[in-house]
Amino acid sequence: MDWNRSGFDVTMPLIDIVAILSAKYAVAVPIAVVVIAWLRNRAHFSPTAFVIGGALAAIVTYVVGRAGYDARPFVVLKVAPLVTHPADNGFPSDHLVLAAYASTYAAFFDRRLAAIAFFASAALAAARVFCLLHWPIDIAAGTLIGALCAVAMDPFRRTIAAKRIRARD
Repeated sequence: MDWNRSGFDVTMPLIDIVAILSAKYAVAVPIAVVVIAWLRNRAHFSPTAFVIGGALAAIVTYVVGRAGYDARPFVVLKVAPLVTHPADNGFPSDHLVLAAYASTYAAFFDRRLAAIAFFASAALAAARVFCLLHWPIDIAAGTLIGALCAVAMDPFRRTIAAKRIRARD
């Protein structure tokens, strides 16, 4: 990508490649971490709570996104983004909602694995801003929505897990 933000044309192919790959695929890491956390700790993991929380996060994201329109940076700056993307509403970042939700949910089971998911989420956030797909506020809002929905599901998850453990004993 050619940048002309400070009067200099700069081409950074290696950084561009890393950013493109991160912006497109880093969201898969938190999902993989949740699957691994589930396989390692089935007694305390509730797929029901995970799916309900994910649906809650999707609904909140939809409602917040419908509340106002926030043009993506590549539209405002009139440049081509590194990643092909429609010029739709960028607020909040649905990728970060998903990544933050999965990372936070995984943190309830395995903090070491969750650290990997949080690192991938941070890389995803930085890449989506670098690729001009989101403003930082889009990233912050998506992260907040995802994390809060995961925290909101934790009491429900604990109740289901406790019932499952009692029934097993």
